[in-house]
Amino acid sequence: MESAVRIGCMANRYARIAMLHYADAKMQAETIYHTADYDEMSILEDKLEEHCIIVVVFSAMALESYFNDYLADKMGDKFYYENFDMIRPTAKMQFIAKFIFHVKLDKGQHLYHSVDKLFKLRNQYVHNKSKDATKYGMTEEQLEKRKDVEPDFEAWSIHLKNNIKKEMEKAEEAVRALCKTVKWIDQMDKNSYAMFWVLGAGGYAHYNEEERRKICQVQKEFGIPVIKEVSEKNAF
Repeated sequence: MESAVRIGCMANRYARIAMLHYADAKMQAETIYHTADYDEMSILEDKLEEHCIIVVVFSAMALESYFNDYLADKMGDKFYYENFDMIRPTAKMQFIAKFIFHVKLDKGQHLYHSVDKLFKLRNQYVHNKSKDATKYGMTEEQLEKRKDVEPDFEAWSIHLKNNIKKEMEKAEEAVRALCKTVKWIDQMDKNSYAMFWVLGAGGYAHYNEEERRKICQVQKEFGIPVIKEVSEKNAF
């Protein structure tokens, strides 16, 4: 069962949010690398981490939203949502591979590993768990000694930039996992038009110029067909 028209899939919107925040994170990182002010760097780092968290969470949301829509379309809404909706996203991907594409998708394969890593990181953010940090604390005596020590801005700056690099790597891997999976679906099912529907490979013309610029930037980086500019005169 395949529908000619479907509504309610949020994959495209979630992917747009992920791409916009990825572009913002990259700009934020570039600004930090050229900043020499301690306070400003700290503020920018917080903003960058927020962007990166959004990239990870919304990349995962976009992927799961598309898995649900694709499987419901193939199997029928009622049958799919009553029987398979609650299985893990990676299991949904394996289900697509085995029963729709008739190919193997083992846990050792790079595509599976990328998607599994994305959802594990998403779960760390969405189902965050704290832990005791007593062992990392300092005695009053140690704190007093630190008051007399001049802060080492250079060492701190290197540490901060290493953290930023790690955060950006997480964000990049998240978008890459989304793109690779959507490309895979497109390759296996020529009628899915997954790249178009999820990653805006022909849309977004109705968003403002700044958003179009950011999305084009991300599309180019990840090998997504770039949107076409539409002038107001020729838009209708």
